[in-house]
Amino acid sequence: MKVATDTSAPPRKGPALKKTDVVSLTDRVYAALKADIVSGHYPPGGLIDANDVASTIGVSRTPVREALLRLANEGAVEVSARRGVRVKPLTADDLQNLYEVISALEIQAVTRLAVREPQKADLAPLVEQLVRMRLAIELADGDAWNLADEAFHRALFDLCGNPRLREAGHNYRDAAQRAHFVALRLVSLEQKADSVAAHARLIDDITTGDPDIARKSHGAQRARGGDLLVSALRELGLTQF
Repeated sequence: MKVATDTSAPPRKGPALKKTDVVSLTDRVYAALKADIVSGHYPPGGLIDANDVASTIGVSRTPVREALLRLANEGAVEVSARRGVRVKPLTADDLQNLYEVISALEIQAVTRLAVREPQKADLAPLVEQLVRMRLAIELADGDAWNLADEAFHRALFDLCGNPRLREAGHNYRDAAQRAHFVALRLVSLEQKADSVAAHARLIDDITTGDPDIARKSHGAQRARGGDLLVSALRELGLTQF
C-alpha cells in the first residue's frame, strides 16, 4: 500500500494542531513502530499498514507517514509505491557492517569514560547489568542475559558524556538489535559466562584512568564477539533476519 498523506480538511470544531503537537505525535508513532520492528512484532519483510497503525495508536495518517519516512531514512523499512511499506531484512553481511560501526562508536565511548577516571560507583549502571548477566547465567536464562547485555552496552553510551555519540550509538544498536538477538540465541551459556568476565574486565579497565588500556581491551573484545556471532549465523545458513 502507499503511504498516503492525510489531505483532509481539519475539523471545524477545536483548535488546529500546532507544529509542536505534530512533532510529538510523529515521535510517538516512530517510537512505537521502532519498538515493534526491533521486537520482531513486524517480521523481516513484513508489511506495515499505515492505516492500521494510525487506527491502533489513535492518530491521523500524517504522523504515521512522517514516522515511516524517518524509519526509511534509517534503513529500517523500505517504502515502495507498489508494494507498500515493508520491514527491511538484514543479512549476515549487514550485521557485520553494523557491528563495525557500533564497535567504533563504543570504543570512543569507552575512551571518553576512561579519560574521566571514574570510580566504580560512577559506573553503577554497568555494574547493575553485570549483576543481571551473572544471575541469568545462574538461572540458565539466555534471554534475560541478552537483555542485560544489551542494556550494558547502551549504558556505555549513556555514561560517555557526549549526547551526539549517545544518540548515534543507540540508533545503530537499534538497527542491529533484531538480528543481534537472533545471533545471541546461538551462543552457549558457557560462552556467555566468558563474556561476563570480559564485561567485568572492561569496568576495571575504565576505572584505571588509562584510556589506551580501555580502548585496546574493548576493541579486541568487540572484534572477537562480532566474529563469533556472525560466524554462528553463517554456519546455520541463516540468510536474513
